[in-house]
Amino acid sequence: MNLKISHRLWLLAATAIVTFSCAVGLGVYSDYIQIEARQRIYETRIETDALAQISELVQANHRGAERLFELAAKGSAANGVEMQAIAVEIERNRDEITNFLHEYGTIGHDYDAEEQRLIARFTKARAMWLQALDAAIADAMARTGVAEGERHFRSQGAYAFEEAKSSLSDLRRRQGEIADELVANADRSLEAFRIYLVVLGLVGGGVLVAVTISAVRRIQRGIHDAQALAQEITQGDLGVDMRIEGPDELHTLMAHMGALRFSLYDLVSSIRASEARSRAVLRTMRDGVVEIDESGVILGVNEVLLEMFGYEEAEVVGKNVSMLMPEPHRGAHDGYLARYLKTRDARILHRRIEVEAVNKAGRPLPIDLLVNEMVDDDGSIFVGVIRDITAQKAVQKDLESALRAAQAATETKSAFLANMSHELRTPIGAITGFAQLAQRRQMPDDVRGYVEKINTSAQALLGLINDILDLSKIEAGKLELESIPFRLDEVLDHVSTLLNLRAQAKGVELVIGALPGVPDTLIGDPVRLGQVLVNLVSNAVKFTEQGQVSLMCEPVHLESYPNEVILSFTIRDTGIGIPTEALPSLFTPFSQVDGSTTRRFGGTGLGLAICKQLVEQMGGEIGVNSEPGVGSEFWLTIALERGTDNLTVESRGTGLGGKRVLVADDNAM
Repeated sequence: MNLKISHRLWLLAATAIVTFSCAVGLGVYSDYIQIEARQRIYETRIETDALAQISELVQANHRGAERLFELAAKGSAANGVEMQAIAVEIERNRDEITNFLHEYGTIGHDYDAEEQRLIARFTKARAMWLQALDAAIADAMARTGVAEGERHFRSQGAYAFEEAKSSLSDLRRRQGEIADELVANADRSLEAFRIYLVVLGLVGGGVLVAVTISAVRRIQRGIHDAQALAQEITQGDLGVDMRIEGPDELHTLMAHMGALRFSLYDLVSSIRASEARSRAVLRTMRDGVVEIDESGVILGVNEVLLEMFGYEEAEVVGKNVSMLMPEPHRGAHDGYLARYLKTRDARILHRRIEVEAVNKAGRPLPIDLLVNEMVDDDGSIFVGVIRDITAQKAVQKDLESALRAAQAATETKSAFLANMSHELRTPIGAITGFAQLAQRRQMPDDVRGYVEKINTSAQALLGLINDILDLSKIEAGKLELESIPFRLDEVLDHVSTLLNLRAQAKGVELVIGALPGVPDTLIGDPVRLGQVLVNLVSNAVKFTEQGQVSLMCEPVHLESYPNEVILSFTIRDTGIGIPTEALPSLFTPFSQVDGSTTRRFGGTGLGLAICKQLVEQMGGEIGVNSEPGVGSEFWLTIALERGTDNLTVESRGTGLGGKRVLVADDNAM
């Protein structure tokens, strides 16, 4: 009995020693495993906190940039102060982001290649976002290009947020893999612990084994639950419940993962809201929008473009944009794009052009196209804004048809007036002829007065008909100019003969002449030139009550034109003058300075219009300078060919060369 008791005592002592030794060894090993796990969990917690702070600061800066655009659009001084404060806050947040990234990079453990690649990717996305942020702040602070800057920022910001979300998601996946490695290490330690417990259970009893197995299973269940939660978060389910059963260290890790999940949830929500705003802008645009990459593949379109071309979104996205073009541009478009990317020779970028597209049914579609380019680190994206101009083209076609109809009506009217004027001249010529014959006969004074009035009225009517006939011929394009040799002095003598008596009757001095150097023999249309000069001088005499009317001809640039001469004719008077506001419409048909002009001086307003048409048809110019109450100066320049006879005005003198001559004139002009 004592032996048995002794054996039992020795067995108990041996069991106690073995149990104590195993417990000590297991404790030392477990402490080592726990220290390593806690160190890694602590480092992971620091990483999680840094990433959460970075996400919050990025969102704050994004909201600040949007507020800057709102204030820049309002444009008041008070807004400028708030804008400056927001800009300072954005700069401070950016410095804090840099500090957190530095803290993230100084954690004690070594990063493997995958973590380093993800950190570099996140840093690149952050740099792209900061570049868009700096440009947006500059545009908003300068208050120039606000709308374009906001659009660019939202596009770049959305891309940067998406890239940040993707890199953070991958980084979280890597952290999950690291957690899996910790779990694997824990599993290995737990397997050893289970073996030890089996030995202890064989030695010390089944109760200890049962308790140990229960604890192991509880830990494994918590780890497996953590793995399942990490897998769900990796797949994008940010609303998963993060509560699990397990040791305190696992609870702490899950708490930090939960904080990171909420930060990612806010970031994803902000990105989705930005994308929703961008989609809303595209939906509300009245123009079609298409976005393509460097290969010409359509990345996205709005509803207006789909309705315009008759496609569904799935039928165009991912296809080449040349499907919207007719031949030959459809086959050559990829070549156009490749040539631009190689040479950067922009032919259609940044300017509106009218081109022809083709809809789904194959019918041509006239469009107004504006293409812009967005360049980032990943290459170029081209955005085309398309407007359907079918209605405008139809209106333009109708206007062209109406213009042709109006031109045809004008030609018909002009031809009718020309024919009618020609038919009226015959009877009026007979009236003037018989009136002149009647004046040669003896008749009572009252009858003679009647005949003179008939003759005067017929002459006035004949002049009016001649003016209408000339204007109708000009408008109908049927007035032909002659090109014959003539003497300029004969044309000037004709003007003097017709108007000298009228000027003398009014007491107005009429001076007509040519300056030395004007060729006497010219080639042109003397009748039409005389008609212009008679009309202008006649008007000058009509509107001059006292003083002088002069017509002077002088050469212009004789040495520059060996075969032709440019003559300048100037008609000056000391008449009533013309108001400045009436000068622009002076050469318009049927135009008078005012209604009283016709009643006082007569006329129809056709003379100056005919003069302008004739001068321009002869390749010349005509104009006027006038001041009310002082007088007027009409001028015209005409290019004429030189005649074969080079006799000039001074060579036809009367032998007065070298003589002293006294000229006396009672007129100050």
